Amino acid sequence: MDTKLNLPKPVTDTNGKPKVFPFPKHIKPYQCQEDLMGALWDTLEGGGIGVFESPTGTGKSMSLICGSLAWLQYHEEQLMQVDNNETANDETENDLSGAPDWVAEHVADQRQAKRRKTGDILKKKTEQIAKQREQLRANNIHKKRRVGRPHIDRSEKLESNEEEEVLSDDDFMPQGFGSEEEESFDTSESEAEPEEEDLGIPQILFCSRTHSQLAQFVDEIKNSPFGDTARVVPLGSRQSLCVNESVRSLGSISQINDKCKDLQEKKSSKNKDECGCPFMHQGRIGSMADVILAEVQDIEQLVPVGRRKRACSYYSTRKASTFAQVIVMPYNVLLHKATREAVGIKLKNNVVIIDEAHNLHETLENIHSSELTGSVLQRAHTQLNEYHARYKARLSPKNLVSVNSILSVLKSFLNFLSSKESGKEVTTVNDFMHKTKNDNVNFFEIQKYFERSEISKKVMGFAKKYMPEVNSGGEYVSKHVSSLRMAEEFLYSLQNPDKDGRIVVSIGSSIGKSSLKFLLLNSSIYFEEILEQCRAVVVAGGTMEPIDDFIDRIVSPKLIRPKVSIFSCGHVVPSHHLLPIVCKKSQSSRVFNFSYNNRMKPELVKDLGRSILNLCNVCPGGMIVFLPSYDYEKFVYNLWDKEGIVQKLEAKKKLFREPTESSEMDKILKDYAQQIQSVGGALLLSVVGGKLSEGINFKDDLGRCVVMVGLPYPNKESPELKEKMAFINKFSKQRDSSVKMNLGDAYYENLCMRAVNQSIGRAIRHKDDYASIVFFDERYSRDRIKKKVSKWLGDLIVSYDEFGPVIRDCARFFKSFREQKT
Repeated sequence: MDTKLNLPKPVTDTNGKPKVFPFPKHIKPYQCQEDLMGALWDTLEGGGIGVFESPTGTGKSMSLICGSLAWLQYHEEQLMQVDNNETANDETENDLSGAPDWVAEHVADQRQAKRRKTGDILKKKTEQIAKQREQLRANNIHKKRRVGRPHIDRSEKLESNEEEEVLSDDDFMPQGFGSEEEESFDTSESEAEPEEEDLGIPQILFCSRTHSQLAQFVDEIKNSPFGDTARVVPLGSRQSLCVNESVRSLGSISQINDKCKDLQEKKSSKNKDECGCPFMHQGRIGSMADVILAEVQDIEQLVPVGRRKRACSYYSTRKASTFAQVIVMPYNVLLHKATREAVGIKLKNNVVIIDEAHNLHETLENIHSSELTGSVLQRAHTQLNEYHARYKARLSPKNLVSVNSILSVLKSFLNFLSSKESGKEVTTVNDFMHKTKNDNVNFFEIQKYFERSEISKKVMGFAKKYMPEVNSGGEYVSKHVSSLRMAEEFLYSLQNPDKDGRIVVSIGSSIGKSSLKFLLLNSSIYFEEILEQCRAVVVAGGTMEPIDDFIDRIVSPKLIRPKVSIFSCGHVVPSHHLLPIVCKKSQSSRVFNFSYNNRMKPELVKDLGRSILNLCNVCPGGMIVFLPSYDYEKFVYNLWDKEGIVQKLEAKKKLFREPTESSEMDKILKDYAQQIQSVGGALLLSVVGGKLSEGINFKDDLGRCVVMVGLPYPNKESPELKEKMAFINKFSKQRDSSVKMNLGDAYYENLCMRAVNQSIGRAIRHKDDYASIVFFDERYSRDRIKKKVSKWLGDLIVSYDEFGPVIRDCARFFKSFREQKT
């Protein structure tokens, strides 16, 4: 069998770069797609950071796939050319210039031997996967469809539950509780696997924000020229991939994780060589790993496959990832170091591609911030105190010292909250330690104890068996959530450097309604390792401006600034398909300025309603009206309803409102679309930064007109935002003392404009689409604001001092498209 990769081979230049990149058959790439693929190759080859800005509808995902996999194909073929001494010699010359010849020769020989070994392994594995792929096709399993969840028969369910047993007090003892064991904790995780040799096979680590976005990316790979040959592994949590119904049914991700590890430690009653989970069969896991590598699948397909093969989907994906070309994962798997290491992701010399990266900073901050509510804190302290009281005679001295230390810290937090008056304040970590009298507590040792003893899991099991529900007088706390583990996460966050974070103290009417929150300010510290170890990091999105600000905030000041490559393209939609207008005044000549001080004025809001009513007369299909917040949307709707404007709008287009509950979203969108298809029009009130402003596709008649009301600035009086702005000012001065402008204010405005650009991008989804975008606020006509609207749209904006020309232009715009159809 041919051991070469069966991937499409592009015509290349002398450096291996394709002159024409592989692309789906019968589809001619846009020029911007060809440019993006070429720039991506250069970034992956040259290293550093690549910032790629490509508006929605320009085929960004397919370009990233074809460009990166063409690059990967070239490098895998280089590895498989066993006698390729040139590369090893070049690497040696670069690394050991000035070293004696015999040293350079020895290093070159070692590198060449490793390359030869890697090439041989890769050849054998690709041949094995090719055979697996042929078998799948022969069995008619290789189908490009989503597989439904199969029925679980009683025999499987019973076998899955067979190892269940009532927990005894011994099960609640922490690691090292006995006198003979107290000197040595078991530091290895129960799920740890033997460390596999790093073969040096380059991989693409692709991540995006949501599972649905990742599923769309996997579908794009299937539709690409690499769809039949690419080795793609989607990673997810046990909650997403577990096939053991008795574990999966627990619901809580922490309980699923704990139960999985427990079952692996227990021996099967049928076979002492197997663990307590019938799906943890290494032979079947290995077989399923080959199936994953042979056929491109998303996470939803892997669970049914695991059930059919009676193999754990979670560990099969981990095993398959060693030979994957593309590993697909959510943000948190890549960006959270402990999670990254737990699933075996290797960064060294690999390529990272982060899609939808416009909110990367906020994502890093959210992942590494933590909040501890008073309800959870009370429950954690009560449970651990009861645990201590019951088992103190059985716990070793070292365990008692550690448990007492944790109890003391939790009690100090409770005392601190009870001593404060209602309100919110922000303090440094060091000040918080001083105020809670924890200056001399060694939080690193406490954290090591949490990790080694698994005390959070032990206390949760104890509480479920022996303790009734604890009413903390605050928010509801699920019995499936480990309160002590949430406290553990907060304690871990206190180990961040004092300058990189703040503690936000919120005091309510009781301790249960109060909270402590660690707010990460410096997200760059958690991106350092990725930048240092990866060959290249690509961040892509529809809107990445301002790019300098973006780069400054992900590159730590202590790192040498890496090479930065920037790619930005216009939209594929012709300019005459877009009509962006700033409406500065209403029909009654009232200035549209929806600043915080103006926007609650009833006459202004009524004029807005009348203006949108007039737009309904000339705009076909769907209209999406974006408002700054849920509270403001409620205020506007109620006022319009009182004044009879809602009734008038309903006579033109049925009005829908964005729900606050995610569970209602699908129904609203379905009803909205059906109304447009059956009647020809509908109006949807939405919120900037809400559920409809990102990731929703309002193409064609679903979004013929987008209305943006006001500038959605966040609350500048928020203590968290004030701290963030102050930190950015200080951070920028440290990086460059010559900086004059207030970058904190620039950050504040950029938050607003990124949200605006995300919202208006919902309506233009492909090259034949067309829409009008109407900005109801005179501030959009100001040059500073206009320049921050996405360039593909901002350059086309026209502003009118009167309302009449707005209606006139919209009427002409849509009339021209009606005439084209006839």
